[in-house]
Formats: sequence, structure tokens, C-alpha cells
Amino acid sequence: MRIGGECEVDGCNLRHIYGSTLCFKHARILNEEGHKVKSAEEVPWWEEGGIATEGDEKGVVRCDDDPSLHYGLCEFDTRDGICWHCKNMVHPDIHLIHLICNRRFGRRLLQPYGILGPGGEDLDPELLEALDRILEPLELRDVTSHSSLPPHERVKALQEMDDREHILSELGAQFPDWRERGLDQFDFDPNGVGLGYSISRLYDDIHAFNQEEWGPEWAIEWGLGGDPVLHESPPVVEGETEMHPVGYIVGAGYLWFVFQFVMDTDGEALELFASEIGIAIAFGPLWLINKIFQRRISDVEEEKPEEPPPNIIEAGTQSILARKQLTATTIAMAIGFLLPWGLNIWGDTFNGLEDLRWAPSGLSFWLFDAPDLYYGISTTVWLGMVIRSGLPLIFLLTFASTWYMHIRGNDSFSRTASRIHIYLFAIWYIIEFMEWGAALPTEYDIGLYIAAISGIGLDTTPDGIMSKHIRKGG
Repeated sequence: MRIGGECEVDGCNLRHIYGSTLCFKHARILNEEGHKVKSAEEVPWWEEGGIATEGDEKGVVRCDDDPSLHYGLCEFDTRDGICWHCKNMVHPDIHLIHLICNRRFGRRLLQPYGILGPGGEDLDPELLEALDRILEPLELRDVTSHSSLPPHERVKALQEMDDREHILSELGAQFPDWRERGLDQFDFDPNGVGLGYSISRLYDDIHAFNQEEWGPEWAIEWGLGGDPVLHESPPVVEGETEMHPVGYIVGAGYLWFVFQFVMDTDGEALELFASEIGIAIAFGPLWLINKIFQRRISDVEEEKPEEPPPNIIEAGTQSILARKQLTATTIAMAIGFLLPWGLNIWGDTFNGLEDLRWAPSGLSFWLFDAPDLYYGISTTVWLGMVIRSGLPLIFLLTFASTWYMHIRGNDSFSRTASRIHIYLFAIWYIIEFMEWGAALPTEYDIGLYIAAISGIGLDTTPDGIMSKHIRKGG
């Protein structure tokens, strides 16, 4: 067909273009109409109208690809893979890694065979620990491997990383008697009914992943959108109760008070506990604390999920980096508690552990007795002494609460704990500076400053000072 013939559209006097029976004008109109029809037929399952798909790359403008869109970062729910900001499906490799991380951990794989399922078996803690130990390096490997490949090619590379034989062989080596145990959770046979089947099924689903065919049915297959997966606790039983975290802190504080009382009397108070009545009087408040801070699990409001990490690399490495950061910070604080914190009335130094021992009595004295004994003491001096007496307790509580929330998967709390740790020390230091002038650390109180500065490392969020330094350094 050559250029120059008449356009086949009636009434059109223009000449058709090469390779077509239509002129340029009507060929363009036909192409636009055909594109509109095709787009209408391919409306994504998650929303009616207009969201670009992987098959229409020219219409896809993702935050990950454009720094001007939400700082160049796509944030999304794993179930649908849709960015909350640009409203497009994220790159398939990012989506796949999120799906793998959501499913490939101990409790998730063991869910059907332990206390979370109908089998009624208690999850074996040794098996759970061994499984998480084997799986944790795989997560970091996946989020960092083949990052230079295009998204679709990276998906293929990730799908070729079949770890089921490695995982099952490692478990079999650690539990050679798994067949004799006769429990579903210890069934490592890929064709069986236990853990081996769960692992094999996971990698079958990884190999079958195709984002262009992704939909609600696939989401349910991956355990998304159906019954929620409980990561930390068994299903809620009506009427079941648990202790509020504050109750544990109050209970520990009371036990410390009892211990301090015994030490203050050089052990003579132990005679009071020699009878049943004495024991009841001493430890009866623990029963009361338990009653006050007990709460029904069914009545606990659902906690808002943590904001998703800014990118997939952060998602895969955040927990590991947070654990290492907290470990290093705890070591620094322990060193601070072992070094001198000040001088006593006899001119001898005392360390943080000794200061912690006397903290309850010292805090009680400055709160209740000192205003009457030291008539005319200024408010700032009194406040400084109150804060100084409570610093060892505050440092211990901030570290303990940060570790507790980290174990429960809530690292966002670490920022609050770090601020309390640092701000209270800063207030005390400012008061000391106003009353006595510059106070620099010396050989007599170096431990106090080390313990205080270590609070900076408590903030394990991506915006934390130490967290930024760690990531900047690679």
C-alpha cells in the first residue's frame, strides 16, 4: 500500500498514510478511541477507574521514580501494593519482597500447627527460635540482592532463590528426632501436613507471583485480607485478661522498695517476714497492683499500626539495626553505671548501681522531708535535687521500656523514651549551671554523664541521631 490513496472514511478528502487505509487524522482518532476502550476494560480490581497498571508504563508515574512526588518514596499496604500517594501499583520486586517478609517468619509459618490453630499444640520455643535464626539472614539477603536489575528482572531473580531445601536441612540437622516427636509442627516433610508443607507452599506461591494478575484472591492466599495473623499472642478468649505494662513497672518499683527497706535495716526487717502475717503485709500490695492494672484483652483498643518504613530496604533492616543499636547503647549505659557518679559525705566515690540502690529513699526524702528540714531552700535547687535523686531510676526505666516495646515490635516508642532520658538530664544540668556555674564531667562523676549521653542511642527510629549516623556510614 502506497501513500496517496483516498481515506476510506466517507466525506474525507485527505490521503491515507503508508501502511493504512486511513489518513493521519482518522488514524490518530481511531488509536485514541481504541486506547480508551482498552483502558476501560483493564480497570484494576482495587479501584474503579483510572489507575495505571504495569502494562501501561507510559501512564505510570510513581513516587519511587519521581523525587517531586512525596519525597520520592512509595508507601503502601502489602495487601494491595498501591501507593497511598501516587495511587499506582508499586514496582513488582518491592511488592514481592514485602509479601515474603510478611509471611516468612516463625510464628506465621507455624500458625496452623500450634496454639494459634485447631491442633491445640503449644508452640515449641526451641523450634521457633531455630526457625527465626535460619530465616532472619534470608530477609536481609532478599532486600539487598539484585538491586541493580529492572523490577521485572529482579522478580525473576528473587523467584530463583529457592531456600526450602536449605531451611529444612538446617531444621533436620538441629532436630534429628523430628519424626519421633509425632507433632505437626515438627513435620519437616514437604509433602506432609506440618512445617515442611508450609515452607514448601510459601515458595510455590513465590514462584507463582505475578503482579499483573494480583487480586483479592491472591491476597487471601498470602494471608492478607482474611483472618488476621497474630504475630505475638494467641487468639483472644472472651474474658481473658493481661497485665498493663505500667503495672509491671509499678510492681518492680514496689519490690525494689521492699529490698531497699530490708537493706536500710541491715537485714533486721527480715524478722518481720518470718511469719505468714508479715509476708502478707509485705507482699499484699502486689496483689492490689495486679488487680488495679489488670485489663480485659477484648476491651483493649486496637493500637494503630506503626507507620510503614520509608522504603523496602528500611523495612528489611530496621529491626536488625535497632537490635544492634540498643545492644550497643545498653553496653554503654552499663559502663556508665559501673563508673563513679559522685562523692558521698565522707568524700568517697559511689557508682551508678550504688546510687540506684539509694534512689527510692533519696527521692522520698527530697519530695516529702527536705522542704521542712531545709527551710528557705529555693524551688530550683529543690527541683534539681529531686531530679538528681530520680535520675538512676529514670535511666533504668527508659531503657527497660524501650527494650520491652522493641521486643513487641514497636520501635516508634524509642523516640519518646530517649527524649525523656535526655530532657530530664538536661533540665538538671541547666539547674546546676544556673546555681553553681559550669559543671563539666570529672573523674568523680564521669559515669553519670556516660549514662546520660547513652540515652541518645535509645532512639532507634530512622530519624534518630545515631540511626542516621549508622545508615550514613553504611
